[in-house]
Amino acid sequence: MNTSSNQQKSKTNCQVDSLTEAKSSSCPHVYFYPESGEFLIVPDDSLEREHNELYSYLNSVREKQYNIEYLNHRYSHLERSLNEKNM
Repeated sequence: MNTSSNQQKSKTNCQVDSLTEAKSSSCPHVYFYPESGEFLIVPDDSLEREHNELYSYLNSVREKQYNIEYLNHRYSHLERSLNEKNM
């Protein structure tokens, strides 16, 4: 099979009951979802932007969870020490 320079061979299973997602490596990124039979075309820069936003959000959530756990831990120690003094 001859392919031109802008085409690539695919080894994707094309059966209807296949649940394997296919992804292109060329620009723009094209995703095929076999369950819905839909293609999704995403420009390269939007994938990177979305990744950076999600990464930043998850780091923020993780930091806030750590701070909450730290404050709860400190409060429990403070409460214990106050109870010991009142006895």
